[in-house]
Amino acid sequence: DHGEVLDKSKYGMLGHVPPAFWEEIIRVPLIIGHPDWDADTVDEQVSLLDLKQIVLDSVGLTDKKLVPRDVARSVTPVIAEWEELDDGSITTYRGVRRDDGRKLFGAKRDDVNTLVATEVGSNGSETVVFEGTPDVSTEELPEWAYELRRELSSFGDAVEPNSTHENLITEVDKQHLK
Repeated sequence: DHGEVLDKSKYGMLGHVPPAFWEEIIRVPLIIGHPDWDADTVDEQVSLLDLKQIVLDSVGLTDKKLVPRDVARSVTPVIAEWEELDDGSITTYRGVRRDDGRKLFGAKRDDVNTLVATEVGSNGSETVVFEGTPDVSTEELPEWAYELRRELSSFGDAVEPNSTHENLITEVDKQHLK
């Protein structure tokens, strides 16, 4: 499902809230096996969106014969919803992660909705390379984040205040939250 941030000094938070998509939270090992599959390690990223299909295929409920390697993604969407404690409203936070670890996501930091771009270094540490308002123009983002901004925009805003399950914009959101 997700990991936990265990170093409060790193991002000013501990656990998996407020909504953010740091590496510790979304890059989580998945161990899955089936007697008919060859032993394999898949280092590429996969999405929970694809897990249902793999499980259905593995028990013969579809005609496909997918294995985890078949669903590796170069860009993976992420989504979280958060209930605001002060007024009970729901805010939807979305993001995208490339297979090289670069991410662009909406987050709440210090009680402010922000758009965050991060990179993962060769030592595995994550660095924030941009932080600003969710309505930032693409000219202000790092050059590599233009593509991610387009990808993110294709399934909704990075931060969508006052959202509800009934008015989620895309099927990606519904399937991911399911």
